[in-house]
Amino acid sequence: MEEKPRRHGHGQLREEEPPLPAIDHRTGRRTPATTPPFAVAGKPKKAPFFSFLRIESRSGVRKAEIPAKRAKIERDLSVLPLSTAAGNRCGKRHGGGRQHGRVGVVLVADNMGEWEENAKNCLANCKIEIIDKNAAEKLVPHIHMPFNLAFYMPEAINVNSKYYLNALFLACQNIVKELSASSFGKKNLCLQKKSVYELRELEGEYDAVIICLGAKADLLPELAGKLPLRICRGVILHLQLPDKIGEDYPDHGPSILSDAWLAIKGNRSLYFGSTWEWKSRNSSSNVSTDEASDALQELLPKASAIYPGITSWSFAGARAGLRAMPPLTPHGSLPLLGCVNNILGNDLKCKYWLLGGLGSRGLLYHGWLGKLTAEAVLSCNEQIIPSELTSWKNKDSRP
Repeated sequence: MEEKPRRHGHGQLREEEPPLPAIDHRTGRRTPATTPPFAVAGKPKKAPFFSFLRIESRSGVRKAEIPAKRAKIERDLSVLPLSTAAGNRCGKRHGGGRQHGRVGVVLVADNMGEWEENAKNCLANCKIEIIDKNAAEKLVPHIHMPFNLAFYMPEAINVNSKYYLNALFLACQNIVKELSASSFGKKNLCLQKKSVYELRELEGEYDAVIICLGAKADLLPELAGKLPLRICRGVILHLQLPDKIGEDYPDHGPSILSDAWLAIKGNRSLYFGSTWEWKSRNSSSNVSTDEASDALQELLPKASAIYPGITSWSFAGARAGLRAMPPLTPHGSLPLLGCVNNILGNDLKCKYWLLGGLGSRGLLYHGWLGKLTAEAVLSCNEQIIPSELTSWKNKDSRP
């Protein structure tokens, strides 16, 4: 049976957890049946600063000379994730472990020149320190640095997406209450949870609908085969440090972004990732034994190249999800925004808008893109959105 898109509140889908396979963390192979499996941990959403560099370097698209408007987009996308991460003091961890807000992040990358230039021009409320190997080892003992240079963001945080989405909705409720108590008159905000299989079900019920289904957007029959999305499955692994084995991760130690990213959760728990399985339509968050084994074999060498101590940690779980990657263009990989009534048909009373193709960088610039979309919807003016983000609707750029 064909999978149907579902809209559940904030878009969170819950599935029953399968038994977790026991996997040797050093080889990625299954251990004997007598070896007890570890407990499953939920998939965290890595902080926005974990995604930005990996996508750009993996896509293979180099920055080119582009119009001034495009330069502004790049500038906005470059500063937004760091300022958001640094300024969001109420962000929670992935549950358990340390609950202080700041965890910091150390970046070790192959394009350090670009990052060094960005660090010198960072926002005042987005502190980026350029540190050498000695300073890095004080933060994370025995960390390996291929260059005598790294970037430290002391005010960066990890983000739990479930808590974050709940906090966003609560913030919207508070704004509605404030507006209702002012001279703007009574305002209402409603959260409806229901399954939607076709957009036509919403006709006559709303003036505008914004489609934010991620990798499942093209499962709507009206949009099937009409979105230039590149679907990619990613696996994230959870490791724990066994009792009396290895060295605890230092208190207040930073997360690490390099060829693999490590999201630290306490002294003896971390998440790291992630894999890229292109063209996969497997949307299950559950990970099979073979898939977890393959992911461990792929990711562990990358992680241990920067943090050798990870080889003492044990496999504790794996989760997965789908990314809705945007198409490659001369300007890079840009999200898909805009009104889609011209794609759906001209006999529609409701205005339908798309906000998608954010890939693995949704937390990175969702605020800015959401603001652009909201302004366009309220004014019924798509010209508010930069043309680079709506050009995908041209016939030549559609699949």
